Amino acid sequence: MTKKVRYNMSMMLDVGCKNFAETALTENDFNDRINISQKNMAALIFGYTSIEAFINEVISISEVSNKLSKPKEYFDSIIELGKKLSIKDKYNLLAILLDVELWDSSSEPFQSFEIIQTIRNEVIHHKGNWHEHGGIPIKKLKPVFDKFKLKSLSTSWQSELFLCNDFGAWIYEKSNAMRKQIHEKILRKIEE
Repeated sequence: MTKKVRYNMSMMLDVGCKNFAETALTENDFNDRINISQKNMAALIFGYTSIEAFINEVISISEVSNKLSKPKEYFDSIIELGKKLSIKDKYNLLAILLDVELWDSSSEPFQSFEIIQTIRNEVIHHKGNWHEHGGIPIKKLKPVFDKFKLKSLSTSWQSELFLCNDFGAWIYEKSNAMRKQIHEKILRKIEE
């Protein structure tokens, strides 16, 4: 199996994230706010999902790797368990198996990826809540709001964030840093 085939889904999602991010970044007509928001939202969903797909692909690759020398049933149970685990838990499961550093929420790229995950969860599981007094309702999001200089919110925090032309580019940058982390710390060790 070649790398091109192995990473087919995660790479397609990664390219989708990049395309949406680039088109949001180059949008010149601020009056087309819906278009900018949709492109950034698509970049968010594609960027997050590309990492989820990549970690799942790495789990599948570990099944056929001689490095771990575990029976097929072992990986069948990991793949089944993986359907219920978070990306962080899947990463840590592989990290423990390979004796590498665990997920560290206080450092990059994990910290930024957790922000992406929080925003994605707020979008996917949207409850229709509005923050009436302006400001940031979720403490974890403060770094990204500071980066995009969003202090006083006139509408929902999601609307304000998705209207930033370069928000999608930030997502693409951070999801690729996470992909690189998984590749260097986990996949490279499996393929040695």
